[in-house]
Amino acid sequence: MLRYLLFATVLCFYLLSPNLCAEDPGGKQQRLKNSLPRAQYFGQMKLSEDFFDFGYMPGHAKASHIFYLKNVGIDTLEIKRIQPGCGCTKTPLRKRLIAVDDSARIEIIFSSGRYRGPVSKSPRLYTSDQRMKEKGLRFQVYVLYDEDTSAQHLLEIAPFGVHAIIGQEKADYPVTVKNITDETLEISLVSHDPEVMEITLPEKVEPGEKAQISLKLKNLDTYRIPGFGKSFTIELSDEENTRYTIPVVYEKSKDASLGH
Repeated sequence: MLRYLLFATVLCFYLLSPNLCAEDPGGKQQRLKNSLPRAQYFGQMKLSEDFFDFGYMPGHAKASHIFYLKNVGIDTLEIKRIQPGCGCTKTPLRKRLIAVDDSARIEIIFSSGRYRGPVSKSPRLYTSDQRMKEKGLRFQVYVLYDEDTSAQHLLEIAPFGVHAIIGQEKADYPVTVKNITDETLEISLVSHDPEVMEITLPEKVEPGEKAQISLKLKNLDTYRIPGFGKSFTIELSDEENTRYTIPVVYEKSKDASLGH
């Protein structure tokens, strides 16, 4: 009887020994999780940035910027909701569950409407990250208006907003910029949606001279949505690194207006 009891004990030890589970990667991962503090069971978010400056933009238009969120944890991260903060801001969300090492686009669309001058908004992002369940995303913009004399404009932009009419798309949408300063200005692209548009910039614009920005639309079948809000933002090489955001609007022919 003692012999059978000893055999059963050895067999039980053999079957349950963790050293013999090396062929089970899932078990190894589970043991890793079990060794971590409870707060790290969930995904962890890492934002590309939490603030964006649109610079100058026209009134009655839309500006868009994409924040990128990456899951740097060891488990799936859930985006529970995004609180825009006001009716002038929209935050469309493509996916809520983000796998480990995967990323998601957090797009912020601001409608300038009748705003004038400096505007600042702070949408809030809520996730399953136990270290930081909510995070503020802030942006600022200066909305231009006709009688505005406080803003120091470095460029004349025409048109200050691109209209793309559904079914009548052009191969290229040129935007002319004129340097109205007495210094050479270099132009760089700081924000755009690469899924929707290709932007080609002049390297620099001499004082008093004009140059062209080229916009080409992409993935027309996907983004051919009336009134969709997109834009691109450029930055100048002046002392203050002044920015301008040029809206891009898709409209039906009878609705083609930047104000819609």
